[in-house]
Amino acid sequence: MNGDIWKGTTVGNGLNVLLPGQYIKSYSKDGSFLYSSGTSMAAAYTEVLLLSFLKNILLIINPQSLKNMGKNQKFR
Repeated sequence: MNGDIWKGTTVGNGLNVLLPGQYIKSYSKDGSFLYSSGTSMAAAYTEVLLLSFLKNILLIINPQSLKNMGKNQKFR
């Protein structure tokens, strides 16, 4: 909570991304708040980072591609 890197964090020369996974506020099964730690807690941050990266790559390859996303799609 003070900005320090948690002692169990992987560090090294090959590490390019550091995402929060320690003391993340979440919900329990009964709907109450809890704080949890671990790689599962960092998964949402990882997903957003990856999707942002892929969206930017898609825009570089085909700038018109995002304009048509979601049009004429039927969900079952």
